[in-house]
Amino acid sequence: MDGKGFSWTEFLTISVIIGILLVIAIPNFVSMRHDAVREKVSRHVESIRSAQIAYHQIHGEYVEVKEWTPMEQAGSQSHQWPSNSGFAALGWAPEGEVHGVYQVLVGVDGEPGFKVIGRCDVDGDGEHAQFSATQLTSTSRETGSGTY
Repeated sequence: MDGKGFSWTEFLTISVIIGILLVIAIPNFVSMRHDAVREKVSRHVESIRSAQIAYHQIHGEYVEVKEWTPMEQAGSQSHQWPSNSGFAALGWAPEGEVHGVYQVLVGVDGEPGFKVIGRCDVDGDGEHAQFSATQLTSTSRETGSGTY
């Protein structure tokens, strides 16, 4: 450097280093964001499970919500939660917008109880990550760890 600024070589070297750092950082950031959104779906499933158990203790029955809520298919976009969904009977609604879709089935396979299912497709590739919980089991992921 001659005191007036950076030389062309110094500028290119710095640009290459920043470019390499960006190539490494951006995919990691996107992956962490996908993980966080997918984990939120898991937490919602567990929260719905808790609301369902509390509802059953008070009313002696479970609430079934067969329709996927807030919409039929999970996609990569977030959606507003409808105030008039079947989940309103449980007194459950998420804060803000959601990325997943949810349903509650009662008496699955002729068994007493319920099953909460949450799906998401955070990366928009058409493959859904799915989580489920029952009155006896906490939330578990039913798809592979690489499915978002």
